[in-house]
Amino acid sequence: MSHKEDSVGPNVDGPAFDVPKARGSDWTKRATEVRTRDNNVCQRCGDHNGNYEYYPLSMAVHHIVPGKYLPKADARLDLNLVTGYGTCHTRLEGAHVERQFAETDRHEALRVLRVLKERGQTVYALERELEIPEERLRSLVSQLERMNCLQTRENVWYRAVCPGAAWSALEKLQSELERERARRRWVEDVLEEVNLESMNAER
Repeated sequence: MSHKEDSVGPNVDGPAFDVPKARGSDWTKRATEVRTRDNNVCQRCGDHNGNYEYYPLSMAVHHIVPGKYLPKADARLDLNLVTGYGTCHTRLEGAHVERQFAETDRHEALRVLRVLKERGQTVYALERELEIPEERLRSLVSQLERMNCLQTRENVWYRAVCPGAAWSALEKLQSELERERARRRWVEDVLEEVNLESMNAER
């Protein structure tokens, strides 16, 4: 499997990623299901279209882990999609997964991530510690794994670095490196100019 970078971020030969330019009628149907599930209420602030008779809010469906990092089926999981209006949607974009879960009332998922951040655990240990029914916990863990927020090794679950956070950190490092290179080029140019001036002054 070869990795490649395209205009919308990381991509991998294989399953289709859920990028905006590749979304069609299947996305429109899924987004409508999510807005219906959330009663067309922004999951971050609680506002809804009924509050604004003349200027209704435009409700968008937000991916907690961006679709460009996940295959379509995983990007469109219930846990990964929330309804949010323009400003709230913008504020959620790029925020850490834990913060997004906290701000959109996905507290069970947030509790799972926080417990596993400290130490790996089996599903049974998680069930005892968090007091979440086993079926619900298994569903959460399965969705979090498909969202690349968890990983398992020998039946023990661990907190993983979410792909959005990993790529965001990588992009930040690359940007800092490029700024440092530009600064060094500038310093070298100034030194070369000073050296030329001093050589001309000695003549």
